[in-house]
Amino acid sequence: MRGLLLLVAARAAEASSEAAVLLVGAAYDVDEARLRATKKFVVDAFGASETLVLLKGVHYNKNIYNEAEVRALRDVVAATLEPSFIDIRPGAELTHGYARNASRIGKCIWSRETSCLYRHSSSRDPLEVRIEAWWGVLQAAYGALTKRESIRGKAFDRVACVRADIEFTSPIRHSTNLEPRYVYAASDPPDAVFLFGSRKSAERVLTTYARVDALARDGKCAALDRARFMYSWFLSCYAVKELYGQGVRIVADPQIHGKIRLHTGGGTPGIHLLEAHPPFTATRFLDSEAYDASIHAPPDDGFSSELKCHGSNRRSNGYCGPWRYAHSH
Repeated sequence: MRGLLLLVAARAAEASSEAAVLLVGAAYDVDEARLRATKKFVVDAFGASETLVLLKGVHYNKNIYNEAEVRALRDVVAATLEPSFIDIRPGAELTHGYARNASRIGKCIWSRETSCLYRHSSSRDPLEVRIEAWWGVLQAAYGALTKRESIRGKAFDRVACVRADIEFTSPIRHSTNLEPRYVYAASDPPDAVFLFGSRKSAERVLTTYARVDALARDGKCAALDRARFMYSWFLSCYAVKELYGQGVRIVADPQIHGKIRLHTGGGTPGIHLLEAHPPFTATRFLDSEAYDASIHAPPDDGFSSELKCHGSNRRSNGYCGPWRYAHSH
């Protein structure tokens, strides 16, 4: 009898879970097959009650979607994902408003002698452009999320935020199987998928742009001293530090599987597999309840100086710790 009651309770909890999936970022030749995989392995697997889509119409070769391509993409997104919110625009129109402050934010972060930001090759986009491109779209996604919650009259319990240029190959975790104090992420690259165990964690990470911009605007860049910012699309370790203080841990999730085209600057074709690499995941600091900025750097070689700034690009992918290798089930 007790087992039956537990089963009924578990199913009731699953049925009452209110989860949302945010599909964001550059469309990068998104097609029907990839969207159907997202529906099966993300939206359905996560148990999402609603899907919100914010896409930039840009091809992998950096050509901008024309109006006909945008209309076609909207149609296929509507048919496959049936989103409750959809915003697809050519090029950077979706986040152009955030470009105004990107330079100020960049100066606040990168001009400090204590900065441990990782350098990109000259073929990569300017760092300010990347702030607008990623932090900007996360901020826009959060705005869409709150507007949708206002219409619903209640907030979502769990949130998944995934990049649109991923072809998922297996199911992600169900929203009811997320531990509230964890933010689950693909460890390589770590900016590809975020599964937020709590709505508050989603807010703290998705609003990184607004919070760092406020510090830059008010001349409080010193507040970021010794904060670590990962390269790639800039999930800031500033946010990680705040989450750490709230008892939240970011974990590398081996259940997240998919394929993503390599970003090589020149558009050279290539496929990279999303996967968690235990050897590249820092685990020994998780037992500590005190945040130690001196150890929040990638668990890889290439460190230099007392600040442990990372001097290597070799498979670091900007770990900012404290990371944990999540259990598969």
